[in-house]
Amino acid sequence: MSEILKPAPRAVMNHVNVWVFDLDNTLYPPEATLFDQIRARMRDYVIRELRLSPADADTLRDGYWHRYGTTLAGLMAEHGIAPEPFLDEVHDIDFSCLCADVQLATQIAALPGRKIIFTNAAQGYANKVLKARGLDGLFDGVFGISQTGYCPKPERAAYDIVIRDAGFDATRAAMFEDDPATCWCPIAWGCGRCWSDQPRSRHILIFLRPMSGISCRSCNMSSVDIVIAGGGVAGLTAAAAFGAAGYTVVLADPAPAVAAQNDQRTTAFLQPARALLEQAGVWPLIAGDAADLRVMRIVDAAKQPAVSADFVSDEISDQPFGWNFPNALLRAKLLERIAALPQVQIRFATRYESHLAQDADVRVQLSDGIVRARLLIGADGRASNVREQAGIKARASSFAQKAVVFSVTHSQPHDNVSIEVHRSGGPFTLVPLPDRDGKPCSSVVWMENGARAEDLMALDDAAFIAAAQDRSADVLGQMALASKRQLWPIIAQRAAHITAPRVALMAEAAHVMPPIGAQGLNMSLADLAALLDLATPAGLGGGTMLRAYARRREADIALRMAGVAALNHASIAALPGIGALRARGLRAIHGPKVIRQALMRLGLGVR
Repeated sequence: MSEILKPAPRAVMNHVNVWVFDLDNTLYPPEATLFDQIRARMRDYVIRELRLSPADADTLRDGYWHRYGTTLAGLMAEHGIAPEPFLDEVHDIDFSCLCADVQLATQIAALPGRKIIFTNAAQGYANKVLKARGLDGLFDGVFGISQTGYCPKPERAAYDIVIRDAGFDATRAAMFEDDPATCWCPIAWGCGRCWSDQPRSRHILIFLRPMSGISCRSCNMSSVDIVIAGGGVAGLTAAAAFGAAGYTVVLADPAPAVAAQNDQRTTAFLQPARALLEQAGVWPLIAGDAADLRVMRIVDAAKQPAVSADFVSDEISDQPFGWNFPNALLRAKLLERIAALPQVQIRFATRYESHLAQDADVRVQLSDGIVRARLLIGADGRASNVREQAGIKARASSFAQKAVVFSVTHSQPHDNVSIEVHRSGGPFTLVPLPDRDGKPCSSVVWMENGARAEDLMALDDAAFIAAAQDRSADVLGQMALASKRQLWPIIAQRAAHITAPRVALMAEAAHVMPPIGAQGLNMSLADLAALLDLATPAGLGGGTMLRAYARRREADIALRMAGVAALNHASIAALPGIGALRARGLRAIHGPKVIRQALMRLGLGVR
């Protein structure tokens, strides 16, 4: 056991003058099974005092440990149990399984500064353990559960009492602890984390280096199946889908409950998404607001006359390619659906901060407390903190582009045709929306080089719509601005991996691409469909599920990102002759029916 105290680099430790030790499974090896005796005596106590069956006693104890941090805290809160008789009885055990550890005693004695025991057990029991291990006389104080007013770790109040009564500066303290659930409050003291490289059965957490930017709230740790970080359309859809499948979910949304919905973008759900949205119970709420996408028209307007090609959904299906929705409406309808799912909880104005993955679960630190889950889904966007905390790198490339996003009404009907107009700088895409004030309406994503996009945003409305009219090649007649303009950067970014222990990345946490061919969110929904398909009550969040998720998604992500990047580069290009080459390529892929239909199926993500 003594090898757990092998020295850390001196520079890391030289500020420490107080050493705080947990007791059970920390100062003796877990294989000693001392705590198994305590657990059995707690079970017998609950059976006798509450007149429960052994199975019911185990369920109650487990529930109290999850809700209150200790069985005793739950018994006191729920049943008015007196603490001292309980502690005396459950700690009346056989200590002969413990033996003295001279090497460990020597190493602890050599630590410079004060040494303190801080345990959720009774003080008298702690002293007996120290004596059996040959460690008595080495510690300057022993803080048991009664010394903290029966407030257990990981409650912040318990740590505050120990700091106050022992009289030390927490930023100069190190803590040795076997249970990751108790990590967060020592971090809040100002202590950092250094992990032992010992196997799980012998490891200790060593808090050493001062670290800022992490906070901790006193909390009762809750347990759910899944924590989702990120409250965008992808995260909300995931919460609705897993909730509808019967899983318990906490979604951490950093936005407030009533957030200004100023997102002028729209989202096109392609055919495969509909089945997922129906499964989640979302489709019936949004179907009435759908604008069908039955034709995708690509126009190359680099030269006159313009060259165009129509890809028609009727050639491959009796359904549209997809359906277009305003993002603000989608968010509202997703929240409506989630409100009807009691097993899904949204925590608004709540940030994901960090997590600690273990063999059987993951402890997720949110800005309002800790949640224990079996799977953490990172759907927190291109700057994903989940990805960063999981140690997954992401490679980004810039196209030196930005997208101006807005809506227009126009004199000609769109006839449910989505149109991409290519010239240079990037595509000018018009996507059908429901009529507005009796006039045909479309959303527009106008991709341009960054400087040009900034100039467009600086124009007044009249000058801007005149520029947009020219760029549209008049494909829908006379246009009028129907919304405010927004500017979005265009990048491609891909995570090196989409999984880590107990963690799955999806949506823009895993992949970001230019808004071409409605691939972005639909790839995100393909991520979600894979996770749903692979999830089982027994294997949720386990290695088998996550390895299968990576195999299923990573190749498809790479293929689609490469294809979209190639299309975007071709659209940006303004070299002499490139327009003619692009037009010939368009004719080549549109002409043969077999190629045209294969491309349409590939774009939809169907086989």
